[in-house]
Order: sequence, then structure tokens, then C-alpha cells
Amino acid sequence: MAEPILRIYNLTKSFGALLATDGVSLDLKPGEIHALIGPNGAGKSTLVKLIVGELRQNSGSIEFRGVRVDGLGAAERARRGLARSFQVSSIFPELTVFENVFLAVQGTRGRTYRFFGNDISNAEFSHLASTQVERAKLGARSAAVASELSHGERRRLEVAMALAMRPKALLLDEPMAGVGAEGTRELTNLLKEIRAESPILLIEHDMDAVFALADRISVLVNGRLVSTGSVSEIRNNEDVRKAYLGYEDD
Repeated sequence: MAEPILRIYNLTKSFGALLATDGVSLDLKPGEIHALIGPNGAGKSTLVKLIVGELRQNSGSIEFRGVRVDGLGAAERARRGLARSFQVSSIFPELTVFENVFLAVQGTRGRTYRFFGNDISNAEFSHLASTQVERAKLGARSAAVASELSHGERRRLEVAMALAMRPKALLLDEPMAGVGAEGTRELTNLLKEIRAESPILLIEHDMDAVFALADRISVLVNGRLVSTGSVSEIRNNEDVRKAYLGYEDD
């Protein structure tokens, strides 16, 4: 069995008296989608920030591709292939779809925020950007200014920007939020397609999407991991059914 590409062990983070992450251990394996679910305030976004290096843990460890990275900053973790899309869109609204993805391609070469410069004529960069735009089913909108996109199109653009960085693992923070049924369907198809090259840690409230996508699901409540299992195991876990899924026994 392949070794996990991402391994988190006994991760703890407190803010004063508040224990936001309480001894969390989980991993992400090559080719899989591992969904992280839990009620609002469970600590999901804090955990993601710890993984990508926006916050530093009080204790525990984070390994990425077999190497501890918890001593590295967010930029270095991203350069090593740990990419993230945000709960709140992080695109450049005044730029076109293509330009947004082109900037992400520049970022893979250590040129983030140069705003094109001489690179705009680089055929390799242009091809890489165009490939991800098409992959996200945004080819017809390539020249559209990002501020004109629908919410679902913006979410797909954000994933395209993350993929342009050639990630070895992808962390997605509620990509389905507010996109509607058609947008959810398009994003679901896109995530199924990319999982083989970029395994995904998926934070999501849309349980239909989670059940359609996830190989494994972990449940976080009050900063603690209370259960990890397959879709069927989580669906049939009585404590999870009552506490989070809203089911009652028949």
C-alpha cells in the first residue's frame, strides 16, 4: 500500500483557553479524496491553516511527502506542492480568467505578483494556463473579467489556479459553498478527474457532494477527531448520525 502523501500526527492548537485543535491525527493517501466534515466551529478551517502553514501548532507534527514541514512557512510548503483553495474566493477580480491562471503558473516559477512582465509572451506558460482553463470548463470564458463570473465559475477558476501550481496535494475549503446544483455537479466532476494526480483533503458541508466524492471521511467535533471511515461506515455510525448528519434511528 502506498505511503500517505500527507500525515498529521497529534496536532494541537490553542488560542488562549480555547483548544481549537485537540490531538488530531489523520492522513491523505495518493489518489484519494479524504473529506473532513463537522459542525460550524468544529475547527476545520483552523486545521487547514495549520497544515498549509498559516498558523503554527502548539504540538504535534505534519509530514508532507515523507518530510516534516511544520517548521516551514506557508510559501515554502506551497512550493513543495501543498496547494489550497479558500472558503472565500481569492481570485483577482479585475483580471481575466486566463490572466488569473497565468499568474498561478508564474507562481510555480517563483514569479508570483510580477503581473506578467516579459512572461506574458512565454508559450509554455500560456499553454499551461490554457490547459487548466479548459480543464475547468472555462474555455469559453477565458477572456472574461473574473468579476463577471458566476459564483460557480469563480470556484472552478480557483481550482484551476490551484492546479496550475502543479500540486502534489490539494486542500479545498468548502468549494461547493453557494454554487447551486449545476455548479456542484461541474465541480464534482472536476474533482473526480484530478484526484489521481492531486489527492484532495476536502472540507465541505454539502453532504451529497461528500458522499459522492469521498473515499474516506473524518468527523471533527469541538477540535477533536471523533470518527474516520468509509462513506458507509460514517453514514451508519450512530453517534455521527445523531450529532452531525441529523439522522435518528428508525
